[in-house]
Amino acid sequence: MAATSKRKINQINCLEDKNGVMCSSINGINIAQYYFADLFQKKHSLQYLVLNAMSPSITNDGNEALTAPFRFHEFEEAMFYIQVDMCPNQGFYQYFWDMCGQEIFVTGCLWLEYGTFLSNLNTTNIALIPKGEIETTMKDWKPIARSLQHVVYGCS
Repeated sequence: MAATSKRKINQINCLEDKNGVMCSSINGINIAQYYFADLFQKKHSLQYLVLNAMSPSITNDGNEALTAPFRFHEFEEAMFYIQVDMCPNQGFYQYFWDMCGQEIFVTGCLWLEYGTFLSNLNTTNIALIPKGEIETTMKDWKPIARSLQHVVYGCS
């Protein structure tokens, strides 16, 4: 009985879109999809203003070291530097490093060289947990994402 009442509380019956229109049909999924797509979009910044205001202080030797290609052992060292109890999925990657380490290395190098991850790497499942008594907009729900991607981001 407690589980049934909890399930009724955790159901999304309707959502309000960004224009204030309430939706109680399957189109509510689109509201959630657009909400998260907008939330996680790359935002333009004015960091070039800050960078242009700074004078260069890196030597040529230092620049060569910073721009040198990464080596596998550097990724492995980073992977095992992170403590298992600090990141929930860290133990998985450390345990299976022999099986997935090379793929993590290649993915990280692609990101460092081109600035983007493979499109499917950013795919994850999100569970929505209600924040209060009444949930009408996406901001009323707390997203919980569980995936293994976070460790790959941290290593890269």
